[in-house]
Amino acid sequence: MRKPNMIIIGAPKTGTTSLHYYLAQHPEVYMSDDKEPHFFCNDLHEENDAFFKFNKYFRYRSEKDYLNIFKDAKDEHVIGEASTTYIYSKTAAQNIYNFDPTMKIVAIIRDPLDLAFSWYNYLKFLTHETAESFEEALSLESARKKDYSKIPDCVLYPTSIFYSEVVDFSNNLKRFTDLFPEEQCKFILYDDLKENVGKVYEETLKFLGVDDQFVPDFSMKNVSGGARFKGVKEKVDNLSFAFRQKFYQYRNSPILKKAKDAYNTVFVKEGEKSIMSMEDRISAQKWFKTQVEETGVLLGEDLIKKWKYQS
Repeated sequence: MRKPNMIIIGAPKTGTTSLHYYLAQHPEVYMSDDKEPHFFCNDLHEENDAFFKFNKYFRYRSEKDYLNIFKDAKDEHVIGEASTTYIYSKTAAQNIYNFDPTMKIVAIIRDPLDLAFSWYNYLKFLTHETAESFEEALSLESARKKDYSKIPDCVLYPTSIFYSEVVDFSNNLKRFTDLFPEEQCKFILYDDLKENVGKVYEETLKFLGVDDQFVPDFSMKNVSGGARFKGVKEKVDNLSFAFRQKFYQYRNSPILKKAKDAYNTVFVKEGEKSIMSMEDRISAQKWFKTQVEETGVLLGEDLIKKWKYQS
């Protein structure tokens, strides 16, 4: 059975779904059908189990089950997957290295303020976050870390709403650069992916050592939406987790696809996005400025200037 030799480690809300989709089209690349197996972040598995007393979210706990998602790979040069939890997991980097020290690592990096705001809105849409404002969610993090009873039971796992950890690129990437040599790591700026996807894709193909002249369908995936009937949606989502875990292998069946379509019709409003005012943006920059400075040093780029942080 083939093993992965490339992993997109995240971050969430940075275009990993789109990159996964673009790479999957390449004839020399096999990307797992289950985009986010979250296998190597066992610290988050344990956190999930301790918080809920059952496995609410993480399907792949054994290497056998994990490798089974690559069973259809043939003679492709690159075998890969994309799990956005790996970048902020405390154990994933070491686990991946132990699995294969020659693994190629890809990460997409976004202004942590924009990422945290987008992640907050996404969690609100999923009904996993109860804070009524972004500022409140940031201010609650310290108390939530000290007292897990303050964490809403609708979350997937506690760290998912620790925004400063999810977007802490300087420390998160260092866990990987401390283990994997520079030539095995490809760090992409979200801005570059958004503004010149063709160039970034070509550079990524060169990094992976496959034909860099292949051009995929660059239609964007995972477009943001809003939620209808949030109170009802929260109850439906919480009740459906056990069902989804048990029947996940049948997710592409006609019946479950129809059920998903019906769910989206009732609960999802396409294209609705929250916008941060300039005043709120300047105020929130204080939460992330140090991380931006340190990430810029790691990448050798003035990200304070690029992302227009106040001096």
